[in-house]
Amino acid sequence: MKKQTSKRKVTKVVKRDKPQFTEKNNMIARKMILDSPLEVKAIKQFRGHDGDGYNCNIYWDGKKVGYANDFANGGELECEFYYGGKYVAKFCPIDELINSLPKGSWFEYSHDDYGASWNIDAMVNFLVFDKLNRKEMKKLVKNKCAVFNPKKGTIATWNIPPMNAHCVKYNFKEEKGITFKDFLKKYHPKNVLMNELEDIDAMMSYWYKAYPKSI
Repeated sequence: MKKQTSKRKVTKVVKRDKPQFTEKNNMIARKMILDSPLEVKAIKQFRGHDGDGYNCNIYWDGKKVGYANDFANGGELECEFYYGGKYVAKFCPIDELINSLPKGSWFEYSHDDYGASWNIDAMVNFLVFDKLNRKEMKKLVKNKCAVFNPKKGTIATWNIPPMNAHCVKYNFKEEKGITFKDFLKKYHPKNVLMNELEDIDAMMSYWYKAYPKSI
């Protein structure tokens, strides 16, 4: 009688080719894009078949080098470039910027904890919506006090003119006859009065904590 031998099942380990997504890498990439010569201007929004679409002009180092169209029809973003008076398939300086960004730091359309690498579509989308978000942020802090709550990760507005936050006394449920600034300091010391932040970049850091999917 022939002796039977058992075979051990070997599980093949498949290496994933995408670097793991990290919030730190994503923030580094965003800052690199915002600090780069790449810029979008003349953004025009419209209602498309599958939602809101837009078109815009693409600039590099202050010079118009192309344009982008998002028709909101389920397709990819259309980008066209021209250089030296001719339309070209790619614009090399932008490709160099893409290659310099941390890999796996763009999380949209990715799976699990593995982010997609940046491309021109992702960068233009980011710049367009960052510009629109900054516009909303400026509106938010213009006439009202905007407060970021780190515990809830939310931004709330108070119907108090920013110029009155330090000098005019209001009546709150917790205490009457107290300035808004003193009220926050006494009852919500960890909350951030965004109107006091030194620049729009500082404000936007809290905006994206409250609205991480707004880009």
